[in-house]
Amino acid sequence: WCVCGMVADVLISTLESEEVESMIKETISEVCSVLPISDCEKTLDGYFDELMELLKAIDGKTLCELFGLCSSTIEIPMPTEVGESCDECAEMAEFFLVLVSVPANLEFVQEFV
Repeated sequence: WCVCGMVADVLISTLESEEVESMIKETISEVCSVLPISDCEKTLDGYFDELMELLKAIDGKTLCELFGLCSSTIEIPMPTEVGESCDECAEMAEFFLVLVSVPANLEFVQEFV
């Protein structure tokens, strides 16, 4: 069991909290209110919902193996429903990094860790 897996398990359980999910959805709404992107909130909510479904289906160790952070002897097929390109994944990762870069959001997440 790798350290990444243990940290990812905590992160996954934190993200599954209704409070954290609500906070993230509110933040999506705030971010979209300043972005000139049509259907921004609907699009980001959709990606967030897909990410949450993916996280509910795997454990922390598997998540880390997908990113190559834990050694794995099994091949894990990437789900096709989440998106067809690495660009979408990178955009989602960047969004969540920006989300937790806000001190108030980071403090809120740290309360659960």
